[in-house]
Amino acid sequence: MDDRLDIAFARWAQCNEELGRMVVVDRATLNALTPNGARGPLQRFAFGLWVELVMAIVPVVWLGNFAADSVHRPIEFVSAVVLDILAILVLVNVALQLVTLASIRYDAAITEVQSKVERLRILRLRSARGIFTLAVFAWLPLCIVGLSALFGSDVVSMLDVRWMIANVITGLAFVPFAIWLCRVVETRDRLSPIARVVARTISGSSLNAAFATLERVESFTREAS
Repeated sequence: MDDRLDIAFARWAQCNEELGRMVVVDRATLNALTPNGARGPLQRFAFGLWVELVMAIVPVVWLGNFAADSVHRPIEFVSAVVLDILAILVLVNVALQLVTLASIRYDAAITEVQSKVERLRILRLRSARGIFTLAVFAWLPLCIVGLSALFGSDVVSMLDVRWMIANVITGLAFVPFAIWLCRVVETRDRLSPIARVVARTISGSSLNAAFATLERVESFTREAS
């Protein structure tokens, strides 16, 4: 136990020396840093999340109504239900981000603030990666619902079932291939910054890094306390 405390104190001193006291737990320093460093950007981010929440509610309601109207048309009904479930998952993720953001206490230790921000980042990365993965499978029900809404159910009945099954199988094969490909190219020097961000998000590297950062922050907090 003494060794762990010695290590914690050593890490504390090293952070204070090398980072210019960026990692601190005294309230006065946090109050000096937070308004200029974190509060403003997080408030702007919160506004964006509220916009996302409103935009996420629209497809949930519309798809629910569409599913209710097409309950006697199995293919359209199942497609609408699948899309509605995915839209609800997106809505829940945005709501969780807002809850996490609202739970940040700006008068708390800066390590606590950093921990909440990392949790928020993890939610964002999970959402982005999940949307990519599910979009591979969602485009078929989206196509069915879209065709039915625009041209009527008669157009949907013309779709070949074998073509639908082939698309699902292709999606199952594409997702692991895309993840592998992103892991290969994400370290390429010639890759543009935006493409690298996308590749790291799909491959899961950014998510793993966020979990590692969260673990370091929480471990540092436990050892320092």
